[in-house]
Amino acid sequence: MHNLNTAEISKVGALLADSARTAIIVALCEETALPAGELAERASISPSTTSIHLAKLMDAGWISLEQHGRHHYYRLASPQLKQLLKQAMSAAPHASLHIAQIEQTPVSAQDTMQTQRTLADTQQTAQIPQPPASPQRAQHPHDSLRLARTCYDHLAGKLGVALTDALLKQGALEIAEKDFKLTAKGSILLQNLGVDVITASKQRRAFAHRCLDWTERHDHLGGALGAAICAKWLEQGWVQRQDNGRALLITSTGEAQLPTWGITMA
Repeated sequence: MHNLNTAEISKVGALLADSARTAIIVALCEETALPAGELAERASISPSTTSIHLAKLMDAGWISLEQHGRHHYYRLASPQLKQLLKQAMSAAPHASLHIAQIEQTPVSAQDTMQTQRTLADTQQTAQIPQPPASPQRAQHPHDSLRLARTCYDHLAGKLGVALTDALLKQGALEIAEKDFKLTAKGSILLQNLGVDVITASKQRRAFAHRCLDWTERHDHLGGALGAAICAKWLEQGWVQRQDNGRALLITSTGEAQLPTWGITMA
């Protein structure tokens, strides 16, 4: 059990008062472990701002960092801390909308009693009013994002990964050390499909970035080239934004385009 000391308890209110940090904590409560890039996407903040928040959470002992190959993942320090944070966040007005997203983690009776005592001290110190309990759990908020969504300005989810796989299979892309490489064949292919490859190549940013997809656990195409493809799909109406958010709807004309791009949606 992760026991918060007096100094940490006094910081709980301040740490949870920031909506971006709350979004990061909620994301880590939902998933086992996530890389910094995905946490930035979940919290809708820049990578540099995400690094600052992650450093504060690590200093507080709430999260830990682990490495898997070339990827670095952040996770909560313990399952019991997840339960404590869930209860603590339910006391924060700005965080209450996120609580239904977090799955329950079974804990022992002893841990539960300790959590309740610590939570009581936390709420008294932070002076955060306790809202009424929600009568029902909401459905998982990310279900609509898994099929198709934008990650920053490029395609992600099953659609983004399927698109990337299709380009790799056709020899349009090759895997480099940290990025993808657009081949001569790929440049011709994408230009024939109406993608502005020339303008994308002149941008002062990564051209064909390998971006780890947080739902598919597989790389999708990002960077300027990924953004150019996404812009083309939106412009042609092959995908449409849902509720002005990141979730995308693949339209009937978009579905008709899948074979043209060599995309197979499982």
